[in-house]
Amino acid sequence: MSSVADLVQDGRCAQLQQVVDCPTGRFVCFTRSAGAAWSLSVTDGVDVWTWQAGQAELDAHRDVAELSSFEAYFSRFRTAFLAGEVSISGTGHRLQCTLGKGSSTLTYNLYEATASERREELKHVLFRLADKVVELDQKLAVLWAEENIYRLPCSTSHSPTTCC
Repeated sequence: MSSVADLVQDGRCAQLQQVVDCPTGRFVCFTRSAGAAWSLSVTDGVDVWTWQAGQAELDAHRDVAELSSFEAYFSRFRTAFLAGEVSISGTGHRLQCTLGKGSSTLTYNLYEATASERREELKHVLFRLADKVVELDQKLAVLWAEENIYRLPCSTSHSPTTCC
């Protein structure tokens, strides 16, 4: 049987993030794969709530969702997550995060992280999002440079096949 890390990686759910606007506030929802566990966390920028699963918990959650394979489970998770089909309810020490719509939802009970866990999770997501911004800025700079190269005026010395 594959490890949790392999299942999550194959399902492309190791490092997802989504901003969720709810009546109760604004949240960043994110996933993380660390060692033999996978987690779904939610933060309002101050507090962090998390659901963490090892192999047994993932098996149980997949069974409750009535999905026959982890491929189907992570596909449903990823599709709903990236489509922004995420709702958060609850307050205090427990939140409920629901992904999807209609009868094909996945529901997670998240619990408030301890102070040390909260610091670690906030640090992790802050730097992960900063890395993503830098990566996207670099890609944008390359695309912008390429677009400007193609817009250079053609000189009369170029042949028609080498003209921009």
